Amino acid sequence: MSDLDKRLDAIPVQYAELEFGRLAYRDSGSGPPVVFLHGIGSGSASWVRQFEDLAQDYRCIAWDAPGYGESTTFAVDAPRVSEYVSVLRVWLEIIGVHDYHLVAHSLGALTAGVHCQPNVDLPQTLTFIDPTLGYGARSDSERTKMANRRMRMFDELGAAGLAEERGPALLSRTASAEALEMMVRAGLISLAVSTTKRLSASSGRVVIRALAFSMPADIRVSSSVASPSTYSKSFEARIP
Repeated sequence: MSDLDKRLDAIPVQYAELEFGRLAYRDSGSGPPVVFLHGIGSGSASWVRQFEDLAQDYRCIAWDAPGYGESTTFAVDAPRVSEYVSVLRVWLEIIGVHDYHLVAHSLGALTAGVHCQPNVDLPQTLTFIDPTLGYGARSDSERTKMANRRMRMFDELGAAGLAEERGPALLSRTASAEALEMMVRAGLISLAVSTTKRLSASSGRVVIRALAFSMPADIRVSSSVASPSTYSKSFEARIP
């Protein structure tokens, strides 16, 4: 068993049964809850370092979004962001999460942004890590081209090949070997075709609106290849 396997075994996967199916997640520690939302090509396993560093003082919770890891895939081929948000809200209620902090990486920021609307149990703070703008402002032909390219990569490379190809792009160019191993591993076990096809063509404008809410909001930038710092600067300009 590798060192990484041992570390992941220390935060075993748990399950919640929801109307759409089974949702897999990791839940460890005690204290104020911190909920982590991953992006495309990753999953709950991607947050192992955060769990290790924070679980003594916080309850750390990370899901495998529908279609990732051991979570059930949506029945529809192209689920909308709103469907992920609906599952997120029901799941948080089932596992008793309130007065929480929300951390969202890359395209997980889209789910977080739609979630953070009025009249819901809003997080105490909202943190985006390398948020992506999506392709909502581009033309239909451009969005279709981007989605088709991602699907061709999956068809040509398979899950393992796409994880190898795309995993490093989600990290900074100075990322450690350990971080690269973690991202590729998480991408391999969590890759979801339907999620990739839908969210890669989603609009990031919903997230920009979310930053206008009264909760404290922050952006952290690692200048990953997939989400360059220019994306984050656009978000930062909209924080009150």
